Amino acid sequence: MKKFLFLFLLILSVLFINCGEENTSENEPEVIEDTTKISISIDLPVELEDEVIIITTPNESFDATPTMEMYANITATNKEVIFAENSNGDILFASITTVEDNIILSNYSMAQTMVGLLPWTGLLENDELKEVLKEISYFEEFNQLVKRIEVVVKENKSPLDDEVSLTLLSTLNQKIVNSDSNGGKLENGKNLSIPDVNYLVEPTLTYSDTQLKIDNDGQTTATWGVEIINKDIETESDYFMLEGNSFHLPTVESLIKYFFLATDFDQILLDNNDPITYSITEGSTYQINFRSPTSLTVLDGKLAYDAALYNVYLMVESILNAFGFELPEMPSVNPSDFLNLKGCSKDLFSDIYNSSIEALSKDELDDEFIVDKVIKVMSTSIETIGECTEIGKKIKNTNYFKRLLKIINIYGKIGNVFKIGKHYGDMNALFDITICRQFIQGNMYSCFKLEKITEGSLESLIYCPDTEIELSVKTKLDTVIPNVNTYPINLEMTWEYKNKDGDLLTSTSKIDSEGLAKFEYTTLEDSDQVIKALIKNGETIIDEVEFNLKIDKEKTECLQNPIIGNWVAISYNDKTMGETTNESYNEKCDVYLNSYTLNSSNIDISEENILMYLNQTIYNIDYSTTDTNEIDCETIEKEPKTTNSSYNFILSEFIQQENTNIYKKITEYDDGQVSTLTIELLNENELRFLDQHKDIDNITRTGYSILYNRK
Repeated sequence: MKKFLFLFLLILSVLFINCGEENTSENEPEVIEDTTKISISIDLPVELEDEVIIITTPNESFDATPTMEMYANITATNKEVIFAENSNGDILFASITTVEDNIILSNYSMAQTMVGLLPWTGLLENDELKEVLKEISYFEEFNQLVKRIEVVVKENKSPLDDEVSLTLLSTLNQKIVNSDSNGGKLENGKNLSIPDVNYLVEPTLTYSDTQLKIDNDGQTTATWGVEIINKDIETESDYFMLEGNSFHLPTVESLIKYFFLATDFDQILLDNNDPITYSITEGSTYQINFRSPTSLTVLDGKLAYDAALYNVYLMVESILNAFGFELPEMPSVNPSDFLNLKGCSKDLFSDIYNSSIEALSKDELDDEFIVDKVIKVMSTSIETIGECTEIGKKIKNTNYFKRLLKIINIYGKIGNVFKIGKHYGDMNALFDITICRQFIQGNMYSCFKLEKITEGSLESLIYCPDTEIELSVKTKLDTVIPNVNTYPINLEMTWEYKNKDGDLLTSTSKIDSEGLAKFEYTTLEDSDQVIKALIKNGETIIDEVEFNLKIDKEKTECLQNPIIGNWVAISYNDKTMGETTNESYNEKCDVYLNSYTLNSSNIDISEENILMYLNQTIYNIDYSTTDTNEIDCETIEKEPKTTNSSYNFILSEFIQQENTNIYKKITEYDDGQVSTLTIELLNENELRFLDQHKDIDNITRTGYSILYNRK
């Protein structure tokens, strides 16, 4: 009867053409709001030319033949499927509506659909899916699947029931998404894989213009629960979900970047999601808690629970997206409120959320757990899903879901259909992290406290006035990370102190790479002196430490040695400066054979050294002698020569004689000779320097005696 009806309709259409009237389709779909009308054709093998084919769309079902013009209403933005089945209800062909503008049901479209409905495709936008399927079509495994479908369909059987087809699909799927080193290879040997995170994931914090930005790690797809607490206002706390990055398979454009622009391969697989942006109060301290979705047993478990719920939601959403369904958006703040909503989507999937959370808390959640749960719900509630407009537009044709379910059921037979291992593995790479940050002087720093460095019991000592002291403050970090420098480098430290007139003075220094700030301070004569080291944000004091120094100018060590100072000579061996000393008079020739003059001399005495400077003129005498060894007076020549000389002594080598102002440096020699240098303070402004020498004859002779006045 069906064959006769088809022939009758065909004759009718020919008559209309011959009469000059416009040709119309054999099925005229009902006009449905917000849908698009598309054409459908079918490429049946000759072996099935007499087979009546049933076309199923989301909105209708109708019988068709290979030569019949067909149309269907679809939602252009939705991922929908057109099915073609035989009279036994076996699905021969299918096609995803978002892949091609005009649907041709064929071996090729069936292979595309079997791949395009794999749950990992829920991570792809429609345009991305089209690109990826185009590239996958070049895989040898894909072509093998197309050829196998051709063989199966010729036998009027469904590829969905063919073990060989499913094995080929599984092999192809493994090549596409396998993260092992033996996975799919590009022509240059690179892995066409989605990278798992195998290191400790850490968030990235940046700060500018009072805005804190928190980014997730570049490779993780898992979501953290984040709590931001202003520690200066204990009641202030905000909650967020820090989403991981989304991943997809490479497109031609991204691969060109990889091959020719040296792009990192991970970058073409991962897209960064939006960071958390948070307004900061300058000068405040914030604690930022990152809670892993796997930390469900900790005391502050709500944040971890919300994170776990959010991650499970994202995985469920990805699976549903693969089949053209969309979940209502879960709020990124307090995701647990999502379970309090009323509606069919909550009723359908709340068991998945609850059982997944329970499995996660027991460490029983594995790669297939959520997929199995979703497939089970869709298998048992397919008609209810069709009525649930919360997860997609209402599907008028209930038969559509029965066909879709046939494809969904095959995924239980194929390993790794959804790269949940990536998301789940990333969840396990997230750990609870608490970060403390201070926002000072327009920058962000690790939290710290100031501590005084008091080496040598700095504050227990009593200092003399006019003593230079190096004051040091170190920054003690709240959290110490080995081999990581997190000190507040270049943060400005303010030092406050008073001058001798009591005026408050300030100076600044920077914190160095060792976390230290230093200040050179010179003590005054006051008995107590206070120096403050402060970290300020504007006029607000963030932290401070105080040095209290004790000063005692009467302390013995503080009393200056009275001979210290600068001295100028006023006489030399009881002669005035510049007066010539004549020695060794020769009566016969009426001449002095030894003459010299001390023109000037200075002594500079410090706490360590004695520096003596001399300017003197010495008269050189030349003469000849007679045969009797007497001076030939006629040959005497006397020529002056002026020289400068200096001598350096160590003050500590001059020992003060008991209860006197006399200081002596005594040097004894092996042969019994003794050299003695004496400094004698005659009064506050007068000092004598004496050089004496005792020879082996035990006679002490004075070499020189110079009298000095204080400058």
